Amino acid sequence: MKYVTWIFLCLFSTSVFATEAIYFPQSNNLAKILAFSNQLSSTADQENMKDFSLAVRVFAGPMELLECGSAVESCPDHRLFITVSTGDLGETPALYELTESKGWEFVKWHPPVKDSGSVIFTVRTTLAYTNLEDEERAKWQAKEYIIEVTETGATYRLLNTK
Repeated sequence: MKYVTWIFLCLFSTSVFATEAIYFPQSNNLAKILAFSNQLSSTADQENMKDFSLAVRVFAGPMELLECGSAVESCPDHRLFITVSTGDLGETPALYELTESKGWEFVKWHPPVKDSGSVIFTVRTTLAYTNLEDEERAKWQAKEYIIEVTETGATYRLLNTK
């Protein structure tokens, strides 16, 4: 009986366990973005998410997976991406990218402005690398940006340099 079961499995296993190749996109940039980026924040994560008129997600990630030397210039640049969606069926979300920096951190969501149709938040450039020399770290200045997104566009304002 056990031989009959074994023969049965051998004969029919190829059709039951057949595999097919998965499509392999030829975009190295897209692969890097998806592999290295982290979601910094999302309106969906907020307690008062119903107050936001748009679904907004903020991502950041390095352009290359490299280590820093002792100088700031040796550190890889990071990209900041923002997706904006109304949540409507069949919609294609908008994608925005802020200028490159050595790193990004999410600061805060601003309270929603009633009936404005916009979402406002603050992000800050950062140097999170631990192996930089103190002198190099002291020369570097963080920048804060207030970003406003709507269904049709996005703007930013440089708040300050520290």
